[in-house]
Amino acid sequence: MKSHRQDALTLLEVMLVVGIFSLVAALVIPVFLGATRTASVQTGVDVADRNISRLIDDLRSTLRSARIEDLADSPDMPGISYRLPDEDAGDLDEDGEVRWGPLRTLSFESVETIAESDNEIDINGDGDRSDRYFRCRLTESVGGGAGRALSGSSFLLDAESPYGDVNGDGVTDRPFTATAGGLRVVLWSLIRADVTGLRRARAEITLRNPQGTGGLENAEVESD
Repeated sequence: MKSHRQDALTLLEVMLVVGIFSLVAALVIPVFLGATRTASVQTGVDVADRNISRLIDDLRSTLRSARIEDLADSPDMPGISYRLPDEDAGDLDEDGEVRWGPLRTLSFESVETIAESDNEIDINGDGDRSDRYFRCRLTESVGGGAGRALSGSSFLLDAESPYGDVNGDGVTDRPFTATAGGLRVVLWSLIRADVTGLRRARAEITLRNPQGTGGLENAEVESD
C-alpha cells in the first residue's frame, strides 16, 4: 500500500508548478496584450482611412463642378464658400451661361480642444508634447441656414492658428488652398482619441466649368 505522502504533492512541488505557470504567464500575457493593442491600432487606422477617404471623394465629386466664391476664412475657423449649378432652374440661361444656386459654406466646427501635455501623448510624433489641437467636424450650410454635419468629429486643426502646422513638419497645413489647377483639399484625422497618430487625405480638384473659378481668380495660388 502506497503511503499518503506518495499520493500527495509536496509543498516544493506545488511551488514549482506555480512558478512554471507564473513564468509562462509572464511571457505570454505581454505578447497577447501587444497583439491586442496592435490589432486595435490597425482597426483605428483602417476606420480613419475609410472615413477620411470617403469624405475626400465626396468633396472632390461636389467641388469640381462648383463656383468657388471665397477662400477668405473666418477669424476662428478655416472654411470655403461656393455655389453649384442650379439644376432646379436649369443649368444654363438663355445666353448659355451657368445658373448658379444658393451660396454654400464648408466650415469646421470645434468639438473640443486636445492638448498633448494634458494627455501625455505626442499625437503628431514630432518629438514634443507641446501641441494643441481643435478636434472638429466638417459642416455645410446652404443659403445661410443651419450647418449640416458632413463628417464625424475626428478632424484636427492646430489650435494656435487654423493654418498652423498640424503634423509638426514646419509646413503650414491649410485645409483649402487655391492652385493653378483649381483647388487643393488637405484634411488631417485623429486615428482614435486614445491612440497616438494622425492620418492625412489630400485631393487636387480641377474645376471643370470655365465659369467656376469665382473667388480663386484673385486668390494666392500655391503649387507643388
